[in-house]
Amino acid sequence: MHYTSGQSVLPGDRVAADGLKGKVVAVIDDNLYAPDYPAAEWSYLGEGLIIETEEIGVLHLPTMGEDIVLIARLMDTAHG
Repeated sequence: MHYTSGQSVLPGDRVAADGLKGKVVAVIDDNLYAPDYPAAEWSYLGEGLIIETEEIGVLHLPTMGEDIVLIARLMDTAHG
């Protein structure tokens, strides 16, 4: 999955989505999961991404909408 900017969506990304703010905790399409959100518990959803929002808790979005915007990304210490 990718943002409209072309960047890949990754667990740990801080995002804004339809007026909500939160952190990406799983990208099901790419089999990427944060440690607290293991695939064994969330892959049954089949597709999309999971965002842990500040306002309403866990949100599953089956598709990547244009309204999902990357706010900040964790630094990748492996590459620099």
